Amino acid sequence: MAYKLLSELNKESVNRGYEETVAASGDGDWIILDDIEPGKPFTLGLDIGTGSGSIEFTTRTPAAVKAGTGINEQVWSLGTISGSASVTAESHITAVRMVNASGTTTLTITP
Repeated sequence: MAYKLLSELNKESVNRGYEETVAASGDGDWIILDDIEPGKPFTLGLDIGTGSGSIEFTTRTPAAVKAGTGINEQVWSLGTISGSASVTAESHITAVRMVNASGTTTLTITP
C-alpha cells in the first residue's frame, strides 16, 4: 500500500496546506495527516477538471495505513462528484486519498 506523510510533503512550511493533482484515472496514494494539529478541523477539497472523483478517509492509526491492513476506508460525505467541492473535516481523520478519479483531479488539504 502506497502512502505519503503530509509533513514530508510540507517540508517548507508546516500546516500550510497541500495540493496534489492527478492526471490519470484510478486511486491516489494515502496521505497520512501527521501535520494536522490534533483537535483542529481542516478543509478537504476536490477539484475535478474533467470526469469525476471522490475522497476516501480513515480514522485508523497511521501504522495501519502504512501496513495497508485494516484501513476501513470511508467515502467523504459528498460521494462522487464532478466539478469542485470542499468540506470541513474532523481532526480524528488520520489519512485521506483521492479515489475513482477520472481525468484531471486535484485534492486540497487546508489546515
